[in-house]
Amino acid sequence: MKNERKLELVLTLLREALERPSYMKDREIADARKFERLAADRVMFNAGYYKAKSSSPDDELIGTYSAEILLPMLINYTEWVQAMSKAPEVPKRPGRKKGSYEEWHYAPGYQIVMAWDEQGKGGKSLRSRISRAVKDGWLEDIDDKTHERRIGLIRKRLDEEDDERLRSIAPNAIRLRPPKKRQ
Repeated sequence: MKNERKLELVLTLLREALERPSYMKDREIADARKFERLAADRVMFNAGYYKAKSSSPDDELIGTYSAEILLPMLINYTEWVQAMSKAPEVPKRPGRKKGSYEEWHYAPGYQIVMAWDEQGKGGKSLRSRISRAVKDGWLEDIDDKTHERRIGLIRKRLDEEDDERLRSIAPNAIRLRPPKKRQ
């Protein structure tokens, strides 16, 4: 590839890098645009010179307008601007994928406590059933309020799954829920 074409390509890369968001301050951006205009003038002069010159090899362009001097300078500056214009890397948060549930959602201890609570025999509260499950080793030994919150989230997930299953069978079907118990 001829040096004139290389100069034009590197100048295009510099212009594209200046359009992207960057870490550069306003003054640095202004200086970079000024350099880009000066470099564009030199590249255009270089291209025009080689178009208009005679075919003799003695008519080579020398000085700061020559491709041998202009190309490395333009490449270095373009690399610097590209490094400064890369979007900041946002660290990926560790965690679960959207739509998936944490492991405790499927812990058998919560299923047992929920089954006990749905049966409603014995007149015990949900908190007492959670305490019993922790004592028997079915649930981990953490705060009871955390277990209650988790059970509420599991019930919500199960209700959403039931609604989705019902909608897949018949789109206009309505789920009949028993009336809520007043306490």
